[in-house]
Parts: sequence; structure tokens; C-alpha cells
Amino acid sequence: MTTAHGIQQRFPATEPVWIDLSNGTAAPAERVNGRWEYKMDETKLRQAVCDAGHQLWQRRMICGDGGFVSAELNRRRFVVTPPNRRRADLRPEHLLCVDMAGLDMVGSDAALPEIVWRPHRMAYQGAAYLESRSDGSGRQIHATALATPPNIMALHTLAPEAAALKIINHPDLLVVDPADDKALQRAIVAGPLMLLRGQGVFAADRSVDACLNLIEMLEHHASIELATSGFRE
Repeated sequence: MTTAHGIQQRFPATEPVWIDLSNGTAAPAERVNGRWEYKMDETKLRQAVCDAGHQLWQRRMICGDGGFVSAELNRRRFVVTPPNRRRADLRPEHLLCVDMAGLDMVGSDAALPEIVWRPHRMAYQGAAYLESRSDGSGRQIHATALATPPNIMALHTLAPEAAALKIINHPDLLVVDPADDKALQRAIVAGPLMLLRGQGVFAADRSVDACLNLIEMLEHHASIELATSGFRE
């Protein structure tokens, strides 16, 4: 069973709650399909996804309409960045609300391209298993992000066939074929970060902010790796 502690409530909380990190408030949760279903504020969630797209673009982690950010609205719907729209000027109304299959729930019957949506869908599908792990290695997944940080992509270009990238002061970054479901599953269980071959760095964690933090920290260590690798050889 997943447990959580409340903010601005008695401690520990008497029931699982979702902590809204944007303002410190919490909303009650319900048990659905083995997980606690968090009742998210869609307006705030859309703004958080837009802010993430802006930050990734401003920090040169993506370009143009590249990258992808998603956040769990509930166990059946996800707020995601739309294809073919620049991330620099995203607004909440531009975002899509899709189901687990990537089908647009509001605007049309079109589905997200499978090669784009697959890693994110598999992360959400594996969330119940990860939360239930009793060996201490479990974690929550309520958001995902895909970016192309320049230093990481440079390291990948220097070792295109590597199964994992060696990065100073950071765990090895697994390199995964985004079309290989079993490899994706293993990587998602192994940790919150991986490199999708031909796509970029993929993060799956408890919030949009947590995903961005992971990607930024990885890029920071990659810049050190590139700057110092010549001295170590």
C-alpha cells in the first residue's frame, strides 16, 4: 500500500493525500486499480506542464517543437504537450488531454504517434508495480519528460552503440531502443532516467518539477564529463 503524509494537516495524515507542490495544499485520494487516484487541479496541472515546456526551451534542453512533457490528471487521463507546436509560447489551452492509449479525449479522435507516447504510457502502466515494491526501491510516477540536452546528446554521438553512457559522478545512463517494450520496462524499473536511442533523455518521476531536476542534473554532470574526459585519457 502506498502511504503519504499531508502538509498543513495533522501528521501523519489519516489517509493518503496528493501533495500539490505548487501551493502546499492537498486533495483527498481514492484507491483505484491498486493505486491511489489523485484528484488533481487540471488548471494548475496544465500551467505546470506549460512552464516545464518553457523552461526546457529556455535552458536549451529542447528546440522548436521538440521534447515532450506529460502529467497524470488521474489514472485514466494525462495532460501532455501537443505535437507541432513551439514550446516557447505554449499556453494551457494548447495542451492535449489523452487517455492511456494516447487518444485525444477532447479535441479529436487522433492519437499521439506511438513512437512518441509509448515510453510515457509504459511508465504510467508500471507505476502501480513500482509503488508496491517492498524492497525499498519503489517510487511514484505521476509525470514524465523527454528532452535533448546538448551535452548528453554529444556523449551519445561519441559512443552511438554503447548500452550505457558513463558519466562522471553520476550513475550510468542506460541507452534503450524506444521500440523495445521489454527494455523500456526494465529501464523504468531500474531508475527514473534513461536515454531513448534517437529521441533523447527520458525522465519519469513523482512530479513535473522532479523530472526537470533529474534532466538538468544529468546535463550538468555530462558537461563536466565532456570537459574533463580529455584530461583523464
